[in-house]
Amino acid sequence: MTACAAPLEVLEGILGCLDDDRAALSACSVACHAWLPIFRPLLFRKITLDYRGDSCDRLLRALRSSASTDVPIADCVRKVKVCTDSVTMSMGRDDARKRLSRYAESMLGNWIPQPEPAPIRLPDGRVFPVGNKRALSSALGPVLHSLPHVEHLYMSSFDWNHLAPMTLWDVAMDRTCTSAPLSLFSGLTSVTSIAFGLTMFNSPSEVLQLLALFPNLKDLKMQAVICDPFGTDLPERGSPQGWSTSSPIRIEKLTIDGGIHVAPRLLDGLFSPPFTLTLRDLSISGGGTCDLNTVVRLLNKVRSTIEIIRLDFSMLARMEKLLEVIDISKYLSLRVFELGYEYQLLELVLPGLGPVRDEAADIRHLPVFLRGLPESIEELVFRFKVPKRVTNGVMSIHWDFTDWDMLDRVFVELHARVPSLRVTFYFSIAPSSPLGWVTKSPEGLPDIAGALVGRLRRALARAMHIRVACIDDCNYDNVDIPNPVRLSLPQSD
Repeated sequence: MTACAAPLEVLEGILGCLDDDRAALSACSVACHAWLPIFRPLLFRKITLDYRGDSCDRLLRALRSSASTDVPIADCVRKVKVCTDSVTMSMGRDDARKRLSRYAESMLGNWIPQPEPAPIRLPDGRVFPVGNKRALSSALGPVLHSLPHVEHLYMSSFDWNHLAPMTLWDVAMDRTCTSAPLSLFSGLTSVTSIAFGLTMFNSPSEVLQLLALFPNLKDLKMQAVICDPFGTDLPERGSPQGWSTSSPIRIEKLTIDGGIHVAPRLLDGLFSPPFTLTLRDLSISGGGTCDLNTVVRLLNKVRSTIEIIRLDFSMLARMEKLLEVIDISKYLSLRVFELGYEYQLLELVLPGLGPVRDEAADIRHLPVFLRGLPESIEELVFRFKVPKRVTNGVMSIHWDFTDWDMLDRVFVELHARVPSLRVTFYFSIAPSSPLGWVTKSPEGLPDIAGALVGRLRRALARAMHIRVACIDDCNYDNVDIPNPVRLSLPQSD
């Protein structure tokens, strides 16, 4: 290869166009010797390790072959995704369902007797299959131990038992054996961000032990953490207070699904040493039976440091209750508050039964809640998913989920206290019925901006900064969310 150089602006232009194009980045990295230090770090900054095929073996060979070069691949890796499936994150909804289905089947297979060779029979009668998964840890370990600069770790479609089932479920329950899977990750001390997608562990204490390995952990996302359905906990694990760390692990950003059944126990562990919650950014979603007391306890625990709060519950009755319980005026550092709400309505006319109507809970307490916002607030973001409806031939949406007149008055009060406050509404317009094959939904989008102007006239008359964006939920995967447009009263007003 000949050594050549290009003007900096040319390289920046190339990088801007090829940021996520791995094939093009690979071609550029071998185009000339001078480009190798620029493109190789981009090409290998994100890697995926799965247990299908020989991804670990191939990567390990690449790491070793580049170790003596000017740009070792091991020094380039910043993000690692570990999974039990080779499915990429660019998949659509159908692919996601297929992956979830396959993974659910594999999960069930881990907890019922299996006709695998030489299974482990536990004292309580359960049988754990060994199969050929014994080699997984031996394939993954050398790769992880060779990556000194990993900052982001993502586990998706991941079963902890796949790492070392023989040692993890040793019949003698030897204390030294249970640390084998943890030792695979013990060298990733530079990790600052961890995200769990669909992951399965034996107990919450196992999750906490894994997190305790990362002294620089700042950002934690726990969206779908599943634990042993039999509810057993390994007694030799000990309590978090007994774990040895040189300094507290200060978590500043937390994203958690309050609907996962182990959320209370996970948060109990995060409230205790070696962890310290000094949260500045908190996102709580809630599918299923979200534990409201746990959410309230978490919010109260971090109110002295929190700057950003995002709430999004599918169980809307709990959202309303939470807005009633939390005194937002005590969150004196709060800068951004974001609320997600989905208006769920099912209206059908069934033969022999007549009309059937099922309507979700409202968020009528929202204006009262917002009235207590501290003067530190800078931005409000509302993400509303609402269905279409047609009244007297005019297409609109269901606006009755909150008191808009009172909300308008509260906005006026907030604008008087915080003139620089920005408010943004994102409307995702859903079909008029969730069962589209039963009820024909009208085509097109209603005039959301015009309707919102009519409902917030007092605030807009005072030039409050209010923006809105609208998207058709039917095409959500294929259409970019438009930039919000600032609202204003008609000139005639």
